[in-house]
Amino acid sequence: MGGQFGFLARLVWWDYSWDIMEPVTYFVTYGTAIVMYSYFVCVRSDYNFDTARERWNLRTFHKISRRNGFDHEKYNSIVQQMKEIEANMKQLENVGALLNVKKDTM
Repeated sequence: MGGQFGFLARLVWWDYSWDIMEPVTYFVTYGTAIVMYSYFVCVRSDYNFDTARERWNLRTFHKISRRNGFDHEKYNSIVQQMKEIEANMKQLENVGALLNVKKDTM
């Protein structure tokens, strides 16, 4: 949006006059609104840079993984197992810390 504003501002105030650029800015802004609404209808989330980038990265990841024969379901299951193991380790660390505190107080 900032780039669009800068580009249109350049055309309005330096290159052309407002009389020439008024319909252009109207259609460019209207077109941008249509594109953003279409994105919302297709994706069911608001358009912002972070979600669009994550969606693009995920799409690219799946495309490359299919091309190279990478099993992303197995990868996701391994990542889930790692998260469970890390959670268990934190619980054990908390229990160990409690036991050390109890030892020191006795």
